[in-house]
Amino acid sequence: MNSTTGLGAFIFQRTIMFNFSANNLVLLSQQTRENFTRFTMLDRHTQRTYLLYDFSKAHQFEPATPYVVTGKVNSGIHQLFLVLETSKPDHKNSASNSKANAV
Repeated sequence: MNSTTGLGAFIFQRTIMFNFSANNLVLLSQQTRENFTRFTMLDRHTQRTYLLYDFSKAHQFEPATPYVVTGKVNSGIHQLFLVLETSKPDHKNSASNSKANAV
């Protein structure tokens, strides 16, 4: 399967893209497919879950570690896809949680 077929083609060819960023996200689960990895992540502030699609398969997340992520929001028919572009550990929120847990 090439990069212009399947879910990736649908997301990039039939949608409008917007930027997104989020912090304090922790990994709940991940599913690896042929063309992408889908991460289910929890925002610890709002308790919302997000499905992040990584078409580069370059991102790795450790459980219980908060992350900052950025990417593109692609709006499809009755659905939003969050396409992951960058990720890094969220040191600001991990430090505050360490202090809160120590008290």
